[in-house]
Amino acid sequence: MAKAATEGEIVRRRRSVSVKHLKWKKEQGALHGKERALIRMGKAATDVMIGSDDLSDWSDEELKRGRRAGKGGIFRGPDPVAVPRQCMTELARRIMEQAQDVLRTSLVEAVTALTEIATNGDYEAKDRVRAIGMVMDRVMGKDAQKVQLDVEVPWKVALRGAIVSVPVEDTEVADGE
Repeated sequence: MAKAATEGEIVRRRRSVSVKHLKWKKEQGALHGKERALIRMGKAATDVMIGSDDLSDWSDEELKRGRRAGKGGIFRGPDPVAVPRQCMTELARRIMEQAQDVLRTSLVEAVTALTEIATNGDYEAKDRVRAIGMVMDRVMGKDAQKVQLDVEVPWKVALRGAIVSVPVEDTEVADGE
């Protein structure tokens, strides 16, 4: 198992390969397989990867682009070739947190709508029954479903086949024989 790189090793690797050298390796076909290549990471991306830059004060747009905005919130220059995984993880965490907030605030309206469908005779019977079932599942909880598998484990079958029954003979041994 490969050991984790230290902060100094990451910084050295980042500075060790020039863009010109990478272009030459690509032209020579000396890259590491078709899908892999060495890339050059900037200082900001390296700081994010080694954990020395806190992503909590980054905006969502900065996380999407994988870099900080310049003065006035304007992104100048090209976007990076690769975005650190930490940026995408933080962005996903924020989106899920926002979704949970929306669900929490609309929960009362959702339950009210379900009970309206369940009690109002203007809806079809199948829709009312489905709404009643949904309300009951959430209020009373769903019944526990018992799953029973009658699968015989191969090693038990082999063991049972290997056991041979031997008949026991009734023999009396006389004293002194």
